[in-house]
Amino acid sequence: MRWFCQGHKATALALCLLSIIVGGVTGVAAEPLGIGSTPAGTPSYAMALAIAKAVKEEAGLDVLPKPFKSTGQALPLVERGELKLGLSNGAELAAAWNGTGVFKDRAGKNIRLVARLFPFRLALAVRQDDPAQSLADLKTRTLPSGFTTTTTGEQLVAAMISTAGLALPDVKTVKVADFQSMRDAFLDRRTDVTVFIVGSGVDEELARKVGGVRLLELPAGAEADARIKAVLPVARTETVDPKDAGPVIDRPTRVMSYDFYLYAHEAAPAEAIKPLISALLNRKDTLVAAYPSYAWLGRQTIIGDIGLPYHAAAEEAYRELGLWPASP
Repeated sequence: MRWFCQGHKATALALCLLSIIVGGVTGVAAEPLGIGSTPAGTPSYAMALAIAKAVKEEAGLDVLPKPFKSTGQALPLVERGELKLGLSNGAELAAAWNGTGVFKDRAGKNIRLVARLFPFRLALAVRQDDPAQSLADLKTRTLPSGFTTTTTGEQLVAAMISTAGLALPDVKTVKVADFQSMRDAFLDRRTDVTVFIVGSGVDEELARKVGGVRLLELPAGAEADARIKAVLPVARTETVDPKDAGPVIDRPTRVMSYDFYLYAHEAAPAEAIKPLISALLNRKDTLVAAYPSYAWLGRQTIIGDIGLPYHAAAEEAYRELGLWPASP
């Protein structure tokens, strides 16, 4: 370029200046921040897309979903700083932080919470024509198990059937790799039961394909909650109103829930963390339009406590907003 600029000063000055400007912009332009999610078409991918759109509107920040087979596969990359952001549930994050379960002997002490997003509400579902009318009836049915590429899949099933006094050895099971293979097994009738996430477009489509599903309601009361927490400490039961639940639920139904979080590597830049929090609080219409469960998110719910520290910039942002300290 130097010889061209020197030899063609009269005709090339503008081109030389343009090349310098464009090259400079290219050199300093920030790369999009990756946010670990599951594959396109799954709930956490849709959640990540919603966040990406909201923070682009709020601050012009580029965030792109980085899909993995499960949220648990993304977590070690965030722990090592190879990926700055991720989406995961409280059970998985607590296991990673404490070095338990699939994270045994490899505790992830570099991960930090950014925001609690909303609860994942779920239940076990059977086809409309299935004879099972309650969780206790599942003793004669075939359930998914294994979930070899996920952290919490089998725990979810075990926690819900525990409220009926059942454990996985008490029922027939078929091993699956992840939640999508669980749905495939249900569609192919290799299993009689699937985990249904309330409000999930993927699961609503599955229900349509099989001619409708029926959710098996969890029992209410302290004993049911205690049994669930014995298997999955961050989970609880709650009653879902039909108006908040999509087409599958037509009456108030008690389900299991646990919270989903946005988290980050401890060294993720403050220049990204603070705009993300602003977007979550200020761009609710955008978030809800992309993923309706974000309707739950707000100033009083955005901070949760699962025993992990918050990113320093997130804590600073919440203090500035008058929302700190966290309240479980």
